[in-house]
Amino acid sequence: MNPCIKRTSKEIDTETKLRSMRDLFDGKSIDNIDGQRMKIDSALVESYGTSDTSFGDKMFKEIVWKSTYKPIEAAGSFKDADWRRISKEIKKEAEGLRNPSLSFLEKYGFVKRGVMRKHAVTNWFNRQINATSNYERTKYSQFTHRNRNISKILRQETIKRGGQNISFLGIKAEKQLEKLENKLFETLHDIANAKKNKQDTLDLDKQANRVRDEILDVLESKGGEVLWDFVQYMNKSPDKTGVIRKEDGTEYSRAIVEAGTEARNMLNDMGSVYISGLKKHSEVVNLAFLNSPKITSKNRTTPIGQRVLQYQKRINEQVKSIQEGMKDGNYFPHYLMETMVRIEKEMDSINSKKDPLTSQDAETHLGRLESVLSKMRDEIHRSPVSTKHRRHLAYDNWIKNPLSVLRKYGLDAMAFNKAQYLKSAYAQTIKHMPRESEAAHAMNKYVQDVYTLADKGFTDRPGWVNKTVRVLTGFEFLSKIGFGVGTAARNTMSGLYFIQGLGNRKFAQYMSEWTNPINSKIIKEIEKVEKESGFKFEDMAEELYTEGLVPTKGVRGSEIDMVVDSEGKASFRYKEGKTWKTLDASLSYAAGKGAIFQRVTENFLRRHMFRSSFFTKHKELQSSGVSNERVLSDKSKSFALDMVNKYAFEYAAHQKAPIAGGDPGSLGAAGQVIFQFFHYPMSFAQSQSEILRNSKDAVLARQWDNPDAMIPVRFAGLALMTGLMSGVFNRDLTRLLENDTVDRIKELVKVLNGDDEVKGRGYVGPAVGDLIFFATLNELIEMPDNVFVDMIAGYNNAYKLTDEQKRARLWSTLNVEASKIKHKHIPTLQSGGNASILMHEFGTYPRAWTRELHKKIWGKQSKLNKERKKQPVYVKPPESSVVVPNFNPTSQFNNRYSSSQRRSMLSTLDNLQV
Repeated sequence: MNPCIKRTSKEIDTETKLRSMRDLFDGKSIDNIDGQRMKIDSALVESYGTSDTSFGDKMFKEIVWKSTYKPIEAAGSFKDADWRRISKEIKKEAEGLRNPSLSFLEKYGFVKRGVMRKHAVTNWFNRQINATSNYERTKYSQFTHRNRNISKILRQETIKRGGQNISFLGIKAEKQLEKLENKLFETLHDIANAKKNKQDTLDLDKQANRVRDEILDVLESKGGEVLWDFVQYMNKSPDKTGVIRKEDGTEYSRAIVEAGTEARNMLNDMGSVYISGLKKHSEVVNLAFLNSPKITSKNRTTPIGQRVLQYQKRINEQVKSIQEGMKDGNYFPHYLMETMVRIEKEMDSINSKKDPLTSQDAETHLGRLESVLSKMRDEIHRSPVSTKHRRHLAYDNWIKNPLSVLRKYGLDAMAFNKAQYLKSAYAQTIKHMPRESEAAHAMNKYVQDVYTLADKGFTDRPGWVNKTVRVLTGFEFLSKIGFGVGTAARNTMSGLYFIQGLGNRKFAQYMSEWTNPINSKIIKEIEKVEKESGFKFEDMAEELYTEGLVPTKGVRGSEIDMVVDSEGKASFRYKEGKTWKTLDASLSYAAGKGAIFQRVTENFLRRHMFRSSFFTKHKELQSSGVSNERVLSDKSKSFALDMVNKYAFEYAAHQKAPIAGGDPGSLGAAGQVIFQFFHYPMSFAQSQSEILRNSKDAVLARQWDNPDAMIPVRFAGLALMTGLMSGVFNRDLTRLLENDTVDRIKELVKVLNGDDEVKGRGYVGPAVGDLIFFATLNELIEMPDNVFVDMIAGYNNAYKLTDEQKRARLWSTLNVEASKIKHKHIPTLQSGGNASILMHEFGTYPRAWTRELHKKIWGKQSKLNKERKKQPVYVKPPESSVVVPNFNPTSQFNNRYSSSQRRSMLSTLDNLQV
């Protein structure tokens, strides 16, 4: 603030109160807003540092935001209740750090969002993970979209030149190159092993040369010519007229130019991703050697600081080199990006050291990293044209298939960027976690597991385990949710919970003002952030609309594996065989098609959640006195991302409960299968728990205008309105606007009250449910006649189903929607009751409670109050010659019908009039 400008009394008062909150954070004694003496112990300072340090200030701002949903720049708008809530949150944070215990349920059964919100530092870390995941999704979406376009253009050009038949799927020459390069990589791998074991490699060398000759033959074929033209185009710079020409001065074909332009855009985009990763890598190095994300003035004068500064210059040179290549438009990184692998290997070596790093350690490790960066800078611009006909080892380090080059470079750049951002966030988090007690060790281990799963996925598990999980969960997704209209409708209606969280008036204001030209500046900012943050859904990430169906290993990775031996020699091989790659691609394709309705509704929901949250928070902060554009954008973006993850949930494996997410310390792969589709009910329960806890804190602080105080009331109003409309229409509309948590509690209450007819939603995933159904259908097992078993197994016990229900259930193992069509929709059409199709599709059947409510609402006008009494059924008495045998029920009859069902049947027989 300019000292020449006189401050108002309000500004002085705000600064005094803010200073008081910082003093409380720092362990000093203060008088709170109610005039009471207040002091906490040193837990916050011990973990985070004082509020004037870099990380301490960051955590203080985290607490202020959690208490008010406003940054400290808006402190002038804080009311007494806000200051009261902040002081209570500071005290709660200190107590939590002093006792960072985890219950059994928290450790294994709660979704990660709920557990990570226990502390300011873990909540911050979890947001960094989710932001990194969202960024990766966006880049991956753009990357795959452009890859498909390039392949499509080159395939059409190959067909046009007569290089392949139109009936051949894909590009024939590319597939031939991929097959031969796979063979060459394997041979070179065998040669490396033979040399290591001092064995003769003559035959293997001859085999490698034969494969090289075959690769050249493909490149010289008509199909290969298209790929080679594409490679040459990518390695040339435009002339003065802006046109890229061949060596003889002629222009390339239109298809090559189109494919090259698309590829150049993709490479530039991935180059930007790699540059972002390199810049964050600087921060990771600072944290490793200087214990700080930035080089402080104090560190600059130390020997280690000087060495780190020297390495930073090499990073800047690397960044400049990539930027020049992007500007000139002539770089095409054929060289396999072992740079990234070597950097990761070296950083792992640094982080594994337990003792403090010395100047000698800095010289050794940073020297190796400099060598890696220098080699990449030399190789990234080198053209493979000069090595096309050479038979030497360097040639083997080039991928001749240009589409493999694009895929490899893009995937490696994204993986490197993601790894650096996660490493930086994790290093800062783990440094500021409490460490002294056993409970602290458990919390540290939990945070480490979240980081490892986000970074590495399931790469440490055996390949067959990952593939089995992928196939089982993929099939069950297509079976239970694929093409599901009802599921998509319920997904859309769940957005009403978000609207209650944001506020009905605020959402209505967003809808009405979105197209207003006066808001064009904010809208442009939102669209820009959308593109960067993972909420631009032209080609939405698969796991968001397939209930978390993720790639085989849990993270995206390159098709080509690279192993660097102790001497620094790299050998390459394709990770997966052709059969699995085809199956995996087919599964992804089928999941994408089957999720067509989910994709549309999820697209709609997340887009409006993000936009409305950003728009309303931006407006709110402006009215609160925040004028800094960067603060407005960053805080609005942070709020919007959190709202999306709070109400639409994050389906990545690292955010699921350990028992359902495949965590190695829990049920692992088995949990992913057993609890498939359970992330939504678990997340919904956590969300409501979070809302109730925040509401309690807001009420105790008397923050009556804080959203936390009103959300439970809005939720209750929504539930009452849904119930009322169900009575008006005599249709159970709660099936469209489900509250899974409340429904499961109701089922449990019924069971505890002795109701033996409860068949709940089940507490097992679809694969286990299908297994139970087939086992009971074929009488391989006999389920106990117990209401708790019925509640856990759900509608999967074949003994409890009629023949018609069994047939429908059998069809649903293939596809639930197909079963509905065959056993409900078609018979309904045949009977002329067309309107009932919607009732069957959405499950909005009349219930006993809707009928009673309908009668009360409409009174005498309700037709249900005018129903005629049913005439008694007349049964002709049996002839005297007929002998009625004694009824001895079989065990199968007893298993098929419960005791209450048997009593009901006997009662019906008693009521028959003779």
